[in-house]
Amino acid sequence: MRLRLVGVRYTKNKATYQPRNLDYGRVESWLRAAHPIGSLISNRTPTTYPSKKGLPKCGEVNKLLAKMKVIDVKSKVATADTRYHGLVFQGPYFMRGCCCNSGASSGPTGAATWGWDYDGSYGDWYTGHEIGHGYGLCHSGACGDKKGQGCYIYPYPKGRIGGLPSDPNRFYGMDVETLQVMGPTWADMMSYCNNQWISDFHYNRIKNRMLNPLSFSMTSDTPQDRLLVAGTVHIDTDAIELDPFLLLADAPEAVERVPGEYRIVLSDGSGATLAEYPFAPRVQKEEPFSPGPSCAATAAVFTSEGVAYIFELVPWNPDTERVSIWHGDRELAVRDVSPHPPTVRVLSPNGGEIVAGGSFTVTWSAADADGDPLTFTLLYSSDRGKSWRTLTTGIEETSYKVDASLLIGSKTALVRVMASDGVNTTTDDSDAPFTLINREPQTSIVWPTDGALFGPDDVVPLAGDAYDPEDGPLADDTLVWESDRDGPLGNGKSLVL
Repeated sequence: MRLRLVGVRYTKNKATYQPRNLDYGRVESWLRAAHPIGSLISNRTPTTYPSKKGLPKCGEVNKLLAKMKVIDVKSKVATADTRYHGLVFQGPYFMRGCCCNSGASSGPTGAATWGWDYDGSYGDWYTGHEIGHGYGLCHSGACGDKKGQGCYIYPYPKGRIGGLPSDPNRFYGMDVETLQVMGPTWADMMSYCNNQWISDFHYNRIKNRMLNPLSFSMTSDTPQDRLLVAGTVHIDTDAIELDPFLLLADAPEAVERVPGEYRIVLSDGSGATLAEYPFAPRVQKEEPFSPGPSCAATAAVFTSEGVAYIFELVPWNPDTERVSIWHGDRELAVRDVSPHPPTVRVLSPNGGEIVAGGSFTVTWSAADADGDPLTFTLLYSSDRGKSWRTLTTGIEETSYKVDASLLIGSKTALVRVMASDGVNTTTDDSDAPFTLINREPQTSIVWPTDGALFGPDDVVPLAGDAYDPEDGPLADDTLVWESDRDGPLGNGKSLVL
């Protein structure tokens, strides 16, 4: 599984909240142990939720991540099957999770126990749930209801993971990293119950989806100029709010297109249609506030504030002067293409700087001859521009404070700024490389948790995680375990004493 974990920073009452290293590590450990994958290729990135949008909402977070993914696929640092998942730390605010938008999902994380999860972070199973939706899984029923919600029949009552307790052939769950065993009364990760693990039923469904991925409507996989069209549709009224579009040169098709009753129309100056692309708005369904101890569906799944999302990547025609959104025979929204593209210039870092510490600020200047409002996308390269990774998009200011704690250190670093006037898009890079000092690896103990008790004859499993911005997840032999009583204990992500 290819995964990009995006830590979404937000500010409330002048305090900033973001995922901890433990939250990233628990998610990666849980996915390695629970999902049917041979390896997890994971990358961690922080980004900032725009303060003007208020507190994070999962549909908006997913749209942000999906935009980042499209740009990353164009830059060849991600593939169409890379999963992007946003982690939003539960400080004074709890964000419900939801999925999916072009391979993007998001959900909360934090130290809350829910009355049963004492490993220090609940983002692990919550992330497994949302990524499960990305593989086509539905909810596994509740309180004796044998039906999943809207997709298929889940085989076990009360959302259990492996069959009835009386069935001698029932399945148990096992975390191969912590050696924790989950009995058949544990609940499936797609339920809203306490004590969550993956069932054999959903394990096999994910495996089958991986081996037999769905085919979607794609116009062409050949790189060409494409327009990224994004916005929201109010389902009851058809009112539309359009985001700034991005015009991407030589971009491959990176967004699955599901034809529907809506369409994007490209027109020339006379109003003649140059191209049209049918699509269905993407409904993001939020989860209930929390799992319940009785496995009861205490809150209905609902769309985020009654909106669906427009997110389409369509081939561009250079004669286009008007982009419009239609539903049936009604034009719902229109955006004219300005005659002049914006200008943008990176000011700092622009070559020769040595950047140390946990953050640095990128600044740039920009202008638009047509007076259009501009928005910006920021990318980072550690290899003198051979590859670029998106840090964020939708910036409205001409500066951005970059959290460098998870960036790859480099002596050949560059930044890129993309400026959009709503359609036309211009880029500028640092004139010369700057140096970003290498980061230290980040480690976390996954198991045992703080306060765990073991008897004299008990087996003591140890599980840890290490991530390095330059090298990604570190190999087993790089983790060294030591005891303040017994000294060195051994090497590896997992160790049994």
